[in-house]
Amino acid sequence: MSDYCLTRHRTLPHIVKVSGGRSSAMMLLRMLRQKKLKASRKDVVVFNNTSAEHPATYEFVRRLKEECEQEYGIPFFWLEFQTYEDASKGEWRRFPTFRLVQDRPYSKSFRDGYKWRGEVFEEMISFHNYLPDRIKRSCTQEMKVSTTRSFLMEWLALKRATAHRGHYMNKGQITEDELARQVKYRNGHNVEEYLDRKRCLLQSEYRRPPQQFNDFSAVGVRPLEKIKKNVFAAEEAMLSPEDYADGYVSVIGIRGDEPHRVANIKARMAREETAEIIYMPLAEGGVSKADVVEFWNKKEYDLRIPYETNLTNCVYCFMKSHNTLVEISREMKKIDDSMPPELQSVKNTPSDIKWWIDIEKKYQRIREGKSERTKGGNIKVGFFGVSREDDKKAPSYRQIRLLAKRPPKKSKSIASEEELVHAQCSVCGDY
Repeated sequence: MSDYCLTRHRTLPHIVKVSGGRSSAMMLLRMLRQKKLKASRKDVVVFNNTSAEHPATYEFVRRLKEECEQEYGIPFFWLEFQTYEDASKGEWRRFPTFRLVQDRPYSKSFRDGYKWRGEVFEEMISFHNYLPDRIKRSCTQEMKVSTTRSFLMEWLALKRATAHRGHYMNKGQITEDELARQVKYRNGHNVEEYLDRKRCLLQSEYRRPPQQFNDFSAVGVRPLEKIKKNVFAAEEAMLSPEDYADGYVSVIGIRGDEPHRVANIKARMAREETAEIIYMPLAEGGVSKADVVEFWNKKEYDLRIPYETNLTNCVYCFMKSHNTLVEISREMKKIDDSMPPELQSVKNTPSDIKWWIDIEKKYQRIREGKSERTKGGNIKVGFFGVSREDDKKAPSYRQIRLLAKRPPKKSKSIASEEELVHAQCSVCGDY
């Protein structure tokens, strides 16, 4: 990692990461207005859809993409984590990649649309065979960091389309019988328990056909086609960002009043050998939450989520504080009543706490406790870490819903500023 210096790095591709919150969106629009982004430099904006965002987030990012591409001519892509089947060491296995999606919802008749019912999130969990938690945030790593890097391997290679991923058979090759055989051979896990957690993966797409960049963006690679004719690489060409000789600039929307997140990013990057150069213009410019509020009060559109709530990014993200999640669950009906019907939470999706309860129950692990802490009883491993199986007060989404049904002990907003600051993930959190 290198610190950003505009003079030194002005010729490098700029990758602007938009989370769907107001801060990163403000950062993007300020850079566009200041003409700091250039399509001819292979600059690009990415939004990583986890399929667990609030409905209002999708509307907001759709407007943002439209303004970015139509008024400023900078390509803006929506990305999703996806797996595919391929052979390795004589066995069929699943491997992670990304897919480009349109800014319209997915359906059986429109398969290029974005997913919003938790499908991407669950596929990631099923792929790893365990839940992410506050220590091991596989969700952030897979659906944000790794997905973006996979995209850059193809975008920076100067291609018109992504490569084909997966085999060319007419159906998936990994069966339940094959998975059972593999797990018995490797470690002897409870086969039925293992298969229950893998069924989502077996039902997911088993390949990713080539995708034309110009089909998923009103800008795409068109500016490069005009100035760099006949230099596009073949579909199979790949270029690892880490091997990109001159590096590239990742632009992240962390504010000046979030020093802990700035420190987390710098610490993480210091541990990695990468050609990535981090640029945090809001932090460097001392931009605060109040500045963000003032910016959007002057815009003709805004993220239609009330300011006093904490619904951005994954609605019930386990990185938010326990009290915040209780208050979100308690106040969700009131919040919905203040919003138009098309932007309200939807039952049995990640904007409904029941989805999180069901996913935690389905994918949590129950193991024999051997430490003094568990006192010989079984342990469960869920979104909030390790606890005794019989501990009814241990943090879980089921417990959060139970607490939300009780009257609050004192009147307060959904989350205090301190809770918001310390709950946010350094990569995906945004106001």
